[in-house]
Order: sequence, then structure tokens, then C-alpha cells
Amino acid sequence: MNERETILIDTQNSKVSWEGFKPSGEHNGLISIAQGTISLEKGNLVGGNFKFDVNSITDLDMPADDEYNKKFFDNLKDKFINDEFELSFELNTIQ
Repeated sequence: MNERETILIDTQNSKVSWEGFKPSGEHNGLISIAQGTISLEKGNLVGGNFKFDVNSITDLDMPADDEYNKKFFDNLKDKFINDEFELSFELNTIQ
């Protein structure tokens, strides 16, 4: 019998790093996990799901007071950071 264990993500102490690429360069930063779980079977990762707090997204390669940082986040907020979009990720198959 395969025993599956589901573990809640410790959202207070967990973050995900991200990288974004464009023709003229790249950016990287962190985003907080709002809620999530991982599933283990016999100690091996077999699945999971995560929802992210999009308002927590930060960029690590530009100073917070840099004008391009402001333009970057204004652009993100204008297009993606609102109640219309939920950022989530689900692991269905692990190979």
C-alpha cells in the first residue's frame, strides 16, 4: 500500500525565487507563498500546489528606489497584480 503524506507549506518562512528574461536583459527576485502543500509518497515528492501573494513580489537586482524598479513594478501591477489574476502552480507529475 502506498501511503501518501500531504504537508502544509510554512508560509511564514517560505519564499520562491523567480527569474524573468527579456531581449535586453533579465530580472530576479522573490515572491511569498500564500498557501500550499507538497505530497510525499514513500519519502519522495509526488505532487504539490502553491498559491502566491503577488503583492509580495520583489526584485533583487535593482535597488528599490531605482526608477526602473518603479517602472517594472508599475508595469506588473498594471497588467497582472490585481484581483482578476491569481498566481498558482501545481505539480501533477514528477519524473
